[in-house]
Amino acid sequence: MHQYIAFECFFQIMIDEGDTDLLIPLAYNSAGQPGSCGDLRVIDQSDDDQLLDSGIVCTFVCHFHVIKGNVLEWSYPPAFSAIDRLEFRCIASGSHGVSSDFVYFVQSAYYGLAVFTNVHVDEDKERGARMKAVGVLSHSLFNLHHHLSFLREQALKQCQQPGSYDELVSFSDPILSKEIRISTSVATHNFPSPPGVLCDLVRLFDVNIFVLWKLVFLKFRIIFYSHPPVGETCHRLFATLQLLSHTLQWVGNSPQITPLMLVSLSDLDTLSESRAYLACTADKIIESKTGCYDFFVSHNKITTWRRDLEHLLKPSKSDKQRFATLVHSSSPTRSISSRSRASTELCYREYFATMNDRILEVLHQVCQTSGSAITKRHIISMGLNPAQDRMFVLEIIEQLDLDLIMTFDTSCPCF
Repeated sequence: MHQYIAFECFFQIMIDEGDTDLLIPLAYNSAGQPGSCGDLRVIDQSDDDQLLDSGIVCTFVCHFHVIKGNVLEWSYPPAFSAIDRLEFRCIASGSHGVSSDFVYFVQSAYYGLAVFTNVHVDEDKERGARMKAVGVLSHSLFNLHHHLSFLREQALKQCQQPGSYDELVSFSDPILSKEIRISTSVATHNFPSPPGVLCDLVRLFDVNIFVLWKLVFLKFRIIFYSHPPVGETCHRLFATLQLLSHTLQWVGNSPQITPLMLVSLSDLDTLSESRAYLACTADKIIESKTGCYDFFVSHNKITTWRRDLEHLLKPSKSDKQRFATLVHSSSPTRSISSRSRASTELCYREYFATMNDRILEVLHQVCQTSGSAITKRHIISMGLNPAQDRMFVLEIIEQLDLDLIMTFDTSCPCF
């Protein structure tokens, strides 16, 4: 049994309330007291052998044929039937222009991970390039990344030795014969992810990480765009889900957010019918299909076609304060190592989970109180600023379909 050390972070936001500065703790240690990144808490994780029980149901190989296009070349076990159009799911649009890539996707009732490799060959019938994708399908999205290295190795071997599937069968048989013991879903509020992805997301978005946090907290439809390679953009979806981590029961009637992973033009109907999702795409033209998303993210730029939501795109003064304390508290020095990076990742996770729980806890309390009114004191208890975060709280009330009202006006000079 492995144990990982998680840092309980302590953050404060200063709110000017008349003549009084309120210091609001945004996280607590395991004893329920304000803590710091020096306070350690032990989190138990799964045994390594449980990685084999990650719900793998199928292994496959696809390739690009110069006449037929994408072709499903081989799948195992042979009786597995949920493979319709799998060859188009596992290779992103425009992949012919890159040497390697990986994608996460949804296939029927399963999640998939595939690694794409493009190598030069002296074969006229292949027009000088051999393109293969090797992947797996699973019941679980959140354990797929453990197989990434193996799939990379196999994708290259399939390009070098086409038609040799013995190692893939040897990989599949022990997994397919095991009973599934674990399955992590979005409903568990815990999102195991590839290491370092949240650190990368915070570094990429800077203070706008809190803009992205608000959008995912409000359960909007969000699409990330990237020209191939798209693998790192897929990983940004995992990191964005971590911004939503929480331990308390959700409130209101908001939909469960769905990780659709890589999507294409053929998925427009699914996107239009979904109430809340995270997705990524290599098809820039989807940006013009405004009815199927709320926010479009290209690199670190977030845009929306909805004028009524434009106010959410600008980070507030409070967001800037939160970002400053987040970075300072998790990385007090500039030295970077694999160990400090892991510690920073855990501290980021704790930060957002605690912030979400504080908001949810107050909302639960208010919803159970007669009158159902949110006051300035409630917003402060959430760790938010009554003036600068007021519109965000109003969006929470609307998006979560809460029967609440706000009983103060921030136009008062005291704010």
